[in-house]
Amino acid sequence: MKKLLVQLLIVLSLFLGVWYLLSQIDYVRIFQIEKFNKFNEQKFGKFIYDNLRKESAEVKLDSGTDVPGVIEKRICQMNGLNPDSIKIHVLQNPEVNAVSIPGHQIIIYTGLIDYCKTPEELAGIMAHETVHITHNHVTKKMMRNLLLLGTSQSRVASELAKDFVATAFDRDQEADADATAIRYLLKAKINPSGFVDFFVQYSKDKDRLPKALVWISTHPDTEKRAENVRKLIPARFDSQSVVSKIKWADFKKAVSHIE
Repeated sequence: MKKLLVQLLIVLSLFLGVWYLLSQIDYVRIFQIEKFNKFNEQKFGKFIYDNLRKESAEVKLDSGTDVPGVIEKRICQMNGLNPDSIKIHVLQNPEVNAVSIPGHQIIIYTGLIDYCKTPEELAGIMAHETVHITHNHVTKKMMRNLLLLGTSQSRVASELAKDFVATAFDRDQEADADATAIRYLLKAKINPSGFVDFFVQYSKDKDRLPKALVWISTHPDTEKRAENVRKLIPARFDSQSVVSKIKWADFKKAVSHIE
């Protein structure tokens, strides 16, 4: 029994050691991703999106209901980013989820939209996912996942899309995305308290709806993160409404009718 316990401890130590080393690798620098990855990211991004589309149809929004497009354009323009470089997809799915994927794409499920009470809450999530793209978190995650999945192309093809949705970024990346999202929102004159409100609301609902809140399952430590994010919000800041109450209501109504 003692020998078995020692062996288990050795295996666990090796696993943790490998996991730590993988988390420390600068995949962008080592693999010179800036030079060759634009094409590969587009291909991987299309593959992931196509696989998600097999289970969740895309919601087509017009100019009167495209609130995500309005939010992303404002965040990008006010932070010196090209709004045309990031593609927003709204997929018909009851899961409370949003995810950034290769190819500068953000997937938003209708379940998340339904869960958000205000456009500022949705803006907070979108700012967070935008940082994962602009800070190369998505690229690093892609390379790490490919290494962990192995060299079998068939295995990659069957698991890559689900892996991106189901697995989390590392803690440093999440902290970076939270902090930078607040800066993005402040520069865009969007009230960042909505981001905190989303976390707070989840804290109240997590025991009632633990399986449905997928975004939180890949973004853990909700209460602690809400506290940390709140500390980053200045006492005074300028903010303007994201969209009118009528447009927000029309958007929510359009999405809910699709479901």
